[in-house]
Amino acid sequence: MASPAPVSLLRANNHPRLIDSTGSETKELKDAVDADFGTDKISLTASSGFKAYPLASLLFFLLELTKGTDHAAYMQKALAYWGDRDVPVVSFMDRKNLADYLSGASDSALFLSSLATVGADSAAKNDDSLSNPLKRKADGLTAMDPAARTVDSANESVENEAEKKEVAAMLEDFERIRDTILLRERTILNSTNFLSNKVTKNFTNAIKYAAEILKPAPVAKPSSTRPSDPKARASSSNPGNKQPPATQQPSSRNAPSKPSSSSSQKPVSSKPGQKPSACEIPVFHSTNLTHNMMLNPKIAARIPIIIVPPSVTSVITLFNAKPFLCEAKFQSTEECSKSGAEKPTMLVLERKGAPQGYPKQYHVFDSVDRLKPEDWDRIVAVFATGQEWQFKNWKLGPPVNIFSRVKGFCLKYVEDPINDKIKTWNVNLLNIHRSKRHLDAQTVNDFWLGVEAFIKENKSAQYLR
Repeated sequence: MASPAPVSLLRANNHPRLIDSTGSETKELKDAVDADFGTDKISLTASSGFKAYPLASLLFFLLELTKGTDHAAYMQKALAYWGDRDVPVVSFMDRKNLADYLSGASDSALFLSSLATVGADSAAKNDDSLSNPLKRKADGLTAMDPAARTVDSANESVENEAEKKEVAAMLEDFERIRDTILLRERTILNSTNFLSNKVTKNFTNAIKYAAEILKPAPVAKPSSTRPSDPKARASSSNPGNKQPPATQQPSSRNAPSKPSSSSSQKPVSSKPGQKPSACEIPVFHSTNLTHNMMLNPKIAARIPIIIVPPSVTSVITLFNAKPFLCEAKFQSTEECSKSGAEKPTMLVLERKGAPQGYPKQYHVFDSVDRLKPEDWDRIVAVFATGQEWQFKNWKLGPPVNIFSRVKGFCLKYVEDPINDKIKTWNVNLLNIHRSKRHLDAQTVNDFWLGVEAFIKENKSAQYLR
């Protein structure tokens, strides 16, 4: 007769005696090497008969199950308890099935080995052989006796018929339960109606918004070359009426062209054969900002503002802010002035590598006098030098209040001392070297990280999408 599997024994006896290596009883599972179930003594490393778990895994699982430990806590305890020992942890997928079988809530479990099934049924079969006179008689006869084989075959056929009837009854119950469930089910989506589902969202506003942003700037009509004065038209139509060469006006085709005042950019020319410096950037004047910003203030309202110091002695100004913050190319304000670069009134920065949903464009000013009342809420960062006069016309109050509502930075050379006022303000220090230009990229990256962290924390509803 085959001995029962450990999982079947553990189901019948949830608290076996634990035996250590000396043969003595112990209460600590990790010190034990065998489990004594009374009739059988089994090694803890032996297969339990449930999947590939050893008996030690099932004993610890049952111990925590009786304590009501949830599975996450059980896994943490098991890993800490066994330490370096290679004892598998019962997975979450096997938890309910194994718990029901060990607690007696279910008479069968998935993934039980044939040994466990034989062990679970061995006792029942033994009882049947004792109570069945035909079986007992057959066991007492030799295998070569024809009468014994006949009795044994009859018993097996009876058992097979009863088993078939039981399986048929189970299938009938299963079909009845399945039909009941199907009658109560309601199909929400299937392959037929999934693609034909009506969409209730309307994206008309998105189309209008895109058209508003991409709306081209109107082109100015060229002035007419025909004179509006009738006398001028008459004189121009008379070929014989010619003016003396001394008083004749030069033709517009031959006249030198004048620079247009409507141009939004004024590049600074470099010397022949010389590479343009980082300070030679487009200059934006207050009267000719990009046309879409002037026509549609809603677009400008979604662009954050950065303020730099107006002082020419500052490390960062409108002269060098764009190449430094956009491309990490630093050139001092003094060098930019000597190169002949004209100071712009504002800058438009394109933030390269901005995270998804964060602003990709910023406006830079060095004076708040040009800001409208609705522009004050657009300020996200300001570079401070420590001079209070820089904030003279600010409407946000003294510097202490300003830096509680705006992200503050102080860009200085490493060897320069820190201004005493800067120490009392909520300002982040950014250091650069006078000669180590390869370190500028890290400084610029720290600046953008600080700005975007401030936007996420304080102005996410205004700028994040």
